[in-house]
Amino acid sequence: MKLKKMIKRMTALAFASILSLTLAGCGSGDSGAAKVEEPAKAQAEEPVEEQTDEPAEKQTEEPVAAPEEASSEEAAPVVDEQAKDNDGSADEPRYITAYRGLVKEMSDAGVADQFMLAQIDGDEVWELLASSSEGSFDQENTFIYTVHNDEPVLLASVIAGSDGASLSYSENNLIRQTGSVAGMTDVYSSISDGALKEEFRAEMINTPETDAAGDEVFSYTVNGKEVSQEEYEKQLADFNAKNAPFVVIDPDGLNVMDFKDGEFVEGTQLAYWTAEDTLSELDSIVNK
Repeated sequence: MKLKKMIKRMTALAFASILSLTLAGCGSGDSGAAKVEEPAKAQAEEPVEEQTDEPAEKQTEEPVAAPEEASSEEAAPVVDEQAKDNDGSADEPRYITAYRGLVKEMSDAGVADQFMLAQIDGDEVWELLASSSEGSFDQENTFIYTVHNDEPVLLASVIAGSDGASLSYSENNLIRQTGSVAGMTDVYSSISDGALKEEFRAEMINTPETDAAGDEVFSYTVNGKEVSQEEYEKQLADFNAKNAPFVVIDPDGLNVMDFKDGEFVEGTQLAYWTAEDTLSELDSIVNK
């Protein structure tokens, strides 16, 4: 009997020990889970500070040098090439470089030997007038040039004196071209984007008809609209009076023409520059 009691007591004690150990293990598992959450938060917060610091330094350092390198590479090669081709300075206006080459070319080819600069349209690019002192009737002998996109552009040219052809300009941004083939035509154009834009046209045109006295009959148009002779003369006179004086580009000289009482009146005559003088004048513009 004693032996059975001892076995029962030992069995009870062993069961109690196992139970206490099991309960202790469950308690320690709860506290361990709580400890795991704290370092996880710390690890999640630390990388945020490192990422915001490093990129900020890189963004302020990298963009600074890039624009300077690009601008220094693009600076002046085009100007240098233009100047090199026409013996010009890298600092001079592009239109001066273009005119220097044009004057040499026309002079060497015998196309023109007298020149003048004129301010027709009022912008920073002056126009170049050119003429041949020989006044040939076989080819154009008077010219007006401008420069557009750094290149010389021929705006107008005529064989002055042939069939009533003439070329003149007004400082109201007008170039006047006339001709008398089969009548009389007056065309006035402005300079726009390196080309001529027609502003006013008046035409007196021969017809095959004759009147009772056997005289020629003319038709009259202004800007493409047929008008009476009286209306034609009035509109043409009003336009000329409004925009005079005109400077006629002629092989004999530059003739300043005013407009009074319905007709042009010859005024002073201006002298051209020689090719050599023109190149010197272009240099003086650069050195001002």
